[in-house]
Amino acid sequence: MESQQRERELFHRSLSSYIQRRKKDATLPIKGRGSVKLTWGSRTIQLENCLFVPNIVINLISVGKLSLKGCEVHSKNSTFNISKGNQPVLKGTINNRLFTVNNPNCIGDENQHSVNVLTPHESLKEEHEKFGHTSIQRIDSLIDKSILKSERVNFECKSCILAKITKQPFKERSKTVSKPFEQLHLDLVGPINPESTLKHRYIITVVENHSGYLAGFPLVNKDDTTDTLIALLESEHWKHGYFPTTICSEGGGEFIGNSQTLPSGT
Repeated sequence: MESQQRERELFHRSLSSYIQRRKKDATLPIKGRGSVKLTWGSRTIQLENCLFVPNIVINLISVGKLSLKGCEVHSKNSTFNISKGNQPVLKGTINNRLFTVNNPNCIGDENQHSVNVLTPHESLKEEHEKFGHTSIQRIDSLIDKSILKSERVNFECKSCILAKITKQPFKERSKTVSKPFEQLHLDLVGPINPESTLKHRYIITVVENHSGYLAGFPLVNKDDTTDTLIALLESEHWKHGYFPTTICSEGGGEFIGNSQTLPSGT
């Protein structure tokens, strides 16, 4: 289920708290708390103490909270059901150890349609991009049934195709390095659509060849590449006492089109 639900109808109390994500200091703002009514045919349940998080891309249900309410989870043959006593609560499927609840026919009042249904202005391409270029197979249950199966099967995303195209072979001979930070590999990912909440549309990835350590740095514009790289080089120079001897990239203009002097004089 998508989390873009009507705030006035489903939630009633504004909060200033945040959901903590896995990455340190990465949070999603909670805009409200309340109850949500879900309907499957003639069966209706109401979930209490639900958090309204507009920026989350998928709704989450806490099995731990349901367990505290006396619910039990049973799974068999790639399906599961949650019940309380003899009454069914939720049903769904299991794919790659991911439990997915069956989409309800209605959310909220009887006249309110499921929020999983796309608006008339939302195409298959827009839905694909909204979920971060997730494969159509993964979001198939969230796509409007009016979109033909043939259109889903034949759908191609130009950005995804370009991202998978093999780069031209590297002409230089790679050498084995003997110490950390001696050789770096750079790549720029983007533009990413939709952009992040902080307006980041690019990510510069840096691989340290000695250890294989990978780091990513978000960028608002491609022009920020040089400044970000300089800041990284200066920071690591302070730690190691030397600059890398080799920096490899795919030859993009953002890497070769700028020339600047580091504060150290390099």
